[in-house]
Amino acid sequence: MSTVSRERRRFLKAVGAATTAFPFFSSLQSSAVGAAGQARPMRLLAICSGFGGHWGYLRPPSVGTAADTALTPELLTYPNSVLEPLKAFVPQMLVLEGIARTSGLMPYEATSNSGRTYYSGHDGYAPTAFTGTPVKALSSVNVPTGPSIDYVLGQQLGAGTAVRSLQIGVGSVRGIPDQVNLSFDAAGAAQPAIESPAAFYRQMFGSAGGASSGPPAVDATAEIRRAQDLSIVSALNNSANRLRARLATPEKKKLDDHLAALADIEKRLAGQTAGGGSSYPPVTCSAPAAPANPSTGTLQEATDLHFDVLAQAFACDRTRFVAADWGIDRGTVEVLPDVKDLHGEVAHQLEESPGDPANKIPPTTQTQTDLAKLNMGKLQRWYAQQLAKLMTRMSQIPDGEGSLLDNTLIIWSSDFGENVHGGLNVPHILLGGAQKKLRMGRYLNFAPTLKHPAQNQDIPTYQPHNRLLVSVLQAFGLDVNQFGNPEFTGGLPNLT
Repeated sequence: MSTVSRERRRFLKAVGAATTAFPFFSSLQSSAVGAAGQARPMRLLAICSGFGGHWGYLRPPSVGTAADTALTPELLTYPNSVLEPLKAFVPQMLVLEGIARTSGLMPYEATSNSGRTYYSGHDGYAPTAFTGTPVKALSSVNVPTGPSIDYVLGQQLGAGTAVRSLQIGVGSVRGIPDQVNLSFDAAGAAQPAIESPAAFYRQMFGSAGGASSGPPAVDATAEIRRAQDLSIVSALNNSANRLRARLATPEKKKLDDHLAALADIEKRLAGQTAGGGSSYPPVTCSAPAAPANPSTGTLQEATDLHFDVLAQAFACDRTRFVAADWGIDRGTVEVLPDVKDLHGEVAHQLEESPGDPANKIPPTTQTQTDLAKLNMGKLQRWYAQQLAKLMTRMSQIPDGEGSLLDNTLIIWSSDFGENVHGGLNVPHILLGGAQKKLRMGRYLNFAPTLKHPAQNQDIPTYQPHNRLLVSVLQAFGLDVNQFGNPEFTGGLPNLT
């Protein structure tokens, strides 16, 4: 056995982790033996936030009708700007306007002026958001006819990870499967979703995390305690100390930061933080408690914990491909304390309407519409603030020759677009370094002239989101030219 092999085994034994059980430590050791320049995997977070994607405070006012505009922090700084919280990440941002979920708004309507319906509703977006397939109704539930990109990427590129791909629910309401399930297998069957941050933590790091298609997870609680007991930084055995001395400074910091981050998450899940902490139960890997009910915690708490676990899971290469439904509930959102019904007071007030006396639906006034748009902008801005915190955290985690953020692509979308429950002009914001596979730092408008579908607008004027999904798969190295509905081929123009 070579000296390097002996050192490797001693090092991993000292930290209490086998290389197949905890790839994070394996990656540190690899750096120590001369593989620091090895390419790191690219990760994907595909996330949908709830209740619309109004462009009134999302589109920078000064871009006009330009199809390609370089973004600057100043361009995103204006009253009630949704994207201002992300202005520090302008070089890692692509704002895409003019995207339609047309292939998911099926069945095809031969008698329609536009060739298909533009109406999607909350029950139509989820099955197609990341699959690009037509939807069909089975037992009153809308389902896709093919897989989502997170599943495809996990099957193609997720070998060696604990979980090839998965879905999390960040403060969302379960029990409405066709409104929150975003991840689907090749047969169009919904993949299991994780709603509780505690369950997500166990799935990624705890021995009781459930079934996985990769190496078994380790007992992270015990791992942390072992590391603390051994004082891993200063009390490794002589051989391990010699190996650690060969780690580059960023790798040493990565080890220290990782252990501290896991310990912090564990304490917060156990409710041990100052000021009361989280209401979620402690992680007990030998006999785990039932997943926490998200209604017992706030959307802010759920978001913070899910995103912290996500960052560590990506850093440890426990998983690489995650779909997430975020804050899609039908009640009051803490971000808008004066709103009692987000669905009725905001989503359904974004457009003026004459009302429907037969159904006793009152008309929507200009004043109501303006207030709804402002509230929607506030909600979207809150989402942007949370993403900024996640990106800041990821930018601080070394990953290969760059940061975790450099090696991650985030797709932030919404459940519907400009029109109430409509599938046209659905916002798609791309964030992260994406290993420079995409030309970031821009605002792209694929439909400079936006008309209401009732005015016989030709929907193909918009770019189908299938082409965005193709571009994402190509960025990850897959040789594809079509994804979802075969009606559309090729990637989005001008992304690379």
